[in-house]
Amino acid sequence: MCRRMEQAPDLPADVAARVVELDSMELERAIMLLGHLRQGRLKAKSLAELAQLLGLAPGQAEAAEWKTVLKGLRRDEIFSGEPLTDWPGDRSRDRAAQPGEGGAR
Repeated sequence: MCRRMEQAPDLPADVAARVVELDSMELERAIMLLGHLRQGRLKAKSLAELAQLLGLAPGQAEAAEWKTVLKGLRRDEIFSGEPLTDWPGDRSRDRAAQPGEGGAR
C-alpha cells in the first residue's frame, strides 16, 4: 500500500485513492482550495477544480478536516528525506542532466 494511502485514513476511500495520484503541486493546490472552501470563499470554477483534484468536493465543515490531513501528508513527504523533484525552482534534474555545467567558475 502506498505511504500516502496509509496516512490518509480520515479521508473517504475514493478521495484517498485520488490523493495518491496527486503530484506535489496538485497537493498544494488542493490544500489551498480547501482552505478557501472552509472560509466560504470558493467560487464555482474553483470548486469544480477541487472536485477534479480530489474526486469530489467536501462540504464546508469537512474542508478543514481534509485540509489538515493533506497538510500532514505534505509535511511527512517534505521531512521524509525523499526527493521532491516537482517543486517549483527545483533544478536538480537539470544539474544531473548536464554534468559539465553549473560547476565553480
